[in-house]
Amino acid sequence: MIRAALKLGWRVTRQSGSHAMLVHPDHPERLLVIPRHRKPLAKGTLSDIMSVLELDDDSLKDLLQEPGAMPKFKVILIPEEDGGYSVQIPALPGCFTCGDTREEALDMAKDAIGLYLEELVAQGRPIPSDDIEAVSVEVATPAA
Repeated sequence: MIRAALKLGWRVTRQSGSHAMLVHPDHPERLLVIPRHRKPLAKGTLSDIMSVLELDDDSLKDLLQEPGAMPKFKVILIPEEDGGYSVQIPALPGCFTCGDTREEALDMAKDAIGLYLEELVAQGRPIPSDDIEAVSVEVATPAA
């Protein structure tokens, strides 16, 4: 829903915990708090947000439909000594996350990438391409 609001001109002004505060630039008295939960929004919450954004189901689908394919980004999963994974997204400088399991780390990576891209869009900056090539190289182990 935040992505839809951004496309309609709303701006994220702050975040606290799992909620983002948005303000409409032409109507600063119009405030909107949207949860950033991993699970889907409750129907009532979704309906209320859509009402404030003045969207119906069809216009929301049209607004969120991206031209072309969704961007893909390479992620690096780094196993932690105490369990879990750290995650780096090389194409997005400063974009990091972590998870207790491989699956959770990948889910968290999607969330972090989404937030990063939302900010780029809000700033009017282009979404970078992920043209990073990952290769493994074999090296000889030095003799002791």
